[in-house]
Amino acid sequence: MQSQSAYEFYACRHLDIEWDALDDWTQQQLRDVVSACSQRGWSLLKVSAAQSRILPPVLAVWHVTFQDSEVKCGWVITGDLPVDVLVKPQVTHARDALCAFSRQYLHKAHQLRANQMKDEIDLDQLKEQQRMEKWVRSAADLLVLHHEQCLWEEA
Repeated sequence: MQSQSAYEFYACRHLDIEWDALDDWTQQQLRDVVSACSQRGWSLLKVSAAQSRILPPVLAVWHVTFQDSEVKCGWVITGDLPVDVLVKPQVTHARDALCAFSRQYLHKAHQLRANQMKDEIDLDQLKEQQRMEKWVRSAADLLVLHHEQCLWEEA
């Protein structure tokens, strides 16, 4: 079991979530959400189950309410791809969040590539190359999922 800070433990417990009803994979994804928020200095206030979309074991897109200097809403993506955060008020649905995360991953990959062009190749750069390739693959995978109509039909 992975250890977590006391703050992360408290943040997980004070959310209005029935932890025992969740499978291990989903619990780990929620812990990753709490960790991503705490790394940014945000106090996680709420995770909206109604707006979030969980696609185990591939990914979960979480609609969160957090507080930094003010209360804001955003999205956190977790799973078998880089954990990332998106704070854009115009993104109101998990499907749209996938598209926005895809663009964000491509932007990060482009920035990393631009930085690589300036430097000589070394071991750190090879790790960055692998990270860049993961962002590009993840961006493509997110677009595929975005276009899968069956995932977005309401029951």
